[in-house]
Amino acid sequence: MSRCGKCGTGEAKVHLHDGMGEGVNICEDCYNVMMADFMDIENFDDYRRWYQAQDVDVDGVYHDFEIRKMIYHAGILWEAAEIVNGEECGYKFAVNADFEDDTETSLQKLYEKIHRGLSKKYVTEKTIEGQCLFSLPKDEIKGRIEWG
Repeated sequence: MSRCGKCGTGEAKVHLHDGMGEGVNICEDCYNVMMADFMDIENFDDYRRWYQAQDVDVDGVYHDFEIRKMIYHAGILWEAAEIVNGEECGYKFAVNADFEDDTETSLQKLYEKIHRGLSKKYVTEKTIEGQCLFSLPKDEIKGRIEWG
């Protein structure tokens, strides 16, 4: 884990560059402070709070999420990332909000999206004659593929 090049304490997750090959890796808190200053957002302290959520999927398995809020030029991005054994992996959900939108309303939209996403199973697994097979029971799938 690399540390923020600005505050030195947070985990650097955002890379900023000046277009001339120079850049700095900063944490999400420092990024939000910088963006709030750049966009003249006066009450940015709320952007530094972290939220957590938990929901159960269609199979009865519980999933824990860490929720963060990021300031962008067009509004606010609320993102919920699944945390397993302290690491970010698995499900991710996001909603966009306007700068004026109420925090509780935005969080409620995100919670509803998490619940909808976990309440549907797109891939089923069966073992037939010793072989594990995956199928799409309704010929539908939603998701993303990531690699690191």
